[in-house]
Amino acid sequence: MRKRRKNFHYVYLLVHESGLYYLGKRSSVCVPAWDHYWGSGKLLWEVYRMFGYHDLKQGKPKGWEKHIVAVFDSERECSKYETEVIRAERPNELCLNCNGSGKLTR
Repeated sequence: MRKRRKNFHYVYLLVHESGLYYLGKRSSVCVPAWDHYWGSGKLLWEVYRMFGYHDLKQGKPKGWEKHIVAVFDSERECSKYETEVIRAERPNELCLNCNGSGKLTR
């Protein structure tokens, strides 16, 4: 069986009702608006667990919204854009990427 290519590369924004937020990128065969992916960042998942969310099987994390920021033709373009957006958020303490994220060292 032939493996299906990941056709969609996108940057997303996850926002919690408290004001905390997380930026990430994803490559998927699923249309971004229909993708049920909720991030993989270590600090993001620490916050999820604080709010009682422990597993993707629980569905959408309560209190969080997902927004598609941009869609790209290549993973490389997507990754570059994600890094630029996170760098721009560096001063914002509500940005979960800016609290010990490896993204800032690229």
